[in-house]
Amino acid sequence: MVSQLLIKPSPIPTSVPDAHPVALVLPGSYNVHKKQFSTILGIPKSHGLRLCNADRAHEYTGYVFGGTSPFGLRRHDVIRVFIDSVVRDMAYKNDSTNPNIWINGGGLGLVVRMNVEDLFHIIEADGGQVVSGVATLPQKH
Repeated sequence: MVSQLLIKPSPIPTSVPDAHPVALVLPGSYNVHKKQFSTILGIPKSHGLRLCNADRAHEYTGYVFGGTSPFGLRRHDVIRVFIDSVVRDMAYKNDSTNPNIWINGGGLGLVVRMNVEDLFHIIEADGGQVVSGVATLPQKH
């Protein structure tokens, strides 16, 4: 299963009420390496990244929180979509001859099976960007 997190850079300066949202596609079992992603986005360390709340995520995407898909975003004109290369790596590791993934289809519990190369092609064709090192496995305590 691949999930998406809608992440939004903190405003610069902090008194500004809004910032530009970004969507990141990564495996559901992974966390976001916020420092690495901030560097890729050119965001100063002092401002960082934060998750959108459910209302803001719905406003930008048109999807119910927890059912966000990188496809058909309501505000695709302002949301930059990124996908971590680990998604491709995992698909090929699971089945190198048929690298399919399951990705959120835009509703709670609605998932779509697709070839990982098709996913990357769609995201890149729509102006998205492939990144590496943004998805990290959770630390075991």
